[in-house]
Amino acid sequence: MRKFLINIAAFAFPLVLIFAPMEVYLRDNIYQAKSDYLEQHKEKIETLILGPSYSWRAINPEGMELPTASLAHEASAINTNLMLFEKFLPQLPRLKYVLFDLSLGYMENDNDQRWESNHLFNIYYDIQNYEPDVKNNFLLTANFRFYFKLFCAYMKDEKNMERYNESGFIYDVSDFNDLFGQYQYDTTKLKASGELFKRLPYQNSIHDECYSKNEKLLADMVAKCKDRGIQVVFVAPPKFWMNNKAATAEVVERRERFLASYEEDDQVVFWNYEHVLEDDPHYFLDDTHLNPQGAEIFTEILNRRLGGLRLNRQQAQGSDLR
Repeated sequence: MRKFLINIAAFAFPLVLIFAPMEVYLRDNIYQAKSDYLEQHKEKIETLILGPSYSWRAINPEGMELPTASLAHEASAINTNLMLFEKFLPQLPRLKYVLFDLSLGYMENDNDQRWESNHLFNIYYDIQNYEPDVKNNFLLTANFRFYFKLFCAYMKDEKNMERYNESGFIYDVSDFNDLFGQYQYDTTKLKASGELFKRLPYQNSIHDECYSKNEKLLADMVAKCKDRGIQVVFVAPPKFWMNNKAATAEVVERRERFLASYEEDDQVVFWNYEHVLEDDPHYFLDDTHLNPQGAEIFTEILNRRLGGLRLNRQQAQGSDLR
């Protein structure tokens, strides 16, 4: 038995020497930045951004006039966003606004135990969306092939690395994520490439079970925000015109059906910016995500709109006092 253990240790030790530094290096990422930023500023945060990569790429928290944190993440769904909301709401005493991405198709999806980022929620937020599994405590054991290839890509060329600020917003995009840049923003070349519309099945899919579940989750979030006097702002960031044109009437109607229940509710608003900037490819990474230049413009648009909301709130509070 002793010899067996020695042999195991002799086999494992070189692997640990190789992969432990890789694990440490890869852990310094956008999730870590978002988690650290929220922890460091939670006593001051007044605006919280939730949603998928549409909002993550579109809004720079450090460009917002109000203290803002973004917990929007790539490929997240409403249920995992609300896990973040439930956990961090009690830790944000000054929270006044929740910006929740309601892009087309977002109510039709769900993150189950197969979601590729479950381990990231576990590692960085201590949130489990799956049955306990030791492998999900480490990046390399959760998805070795992906993270090994990512590490090699970083080592091969620094241009493969995306630069992000303290809040986790990417201000310098990697070459392989800048689809429109790769084709010199030429829509003719983009159409011929076959790279467009890869997310249309996600946007235009209909799933009644997910819709019903998400409708209840969002209604619960709105109720909890009302209890705290928090304004809910459902928002749809800009998309490129080709993507907007391809949206189905049914998926548009389903979102409108949900929002109709809040038409007379002054604590819930919907800001649809899907057609803003849509005609200029220079503001986009692809047909659904703004690039940093587009995000700078959109962040300023939100600043002005939120400024109006703040003024209205202040006037209403002053009226109540009288």
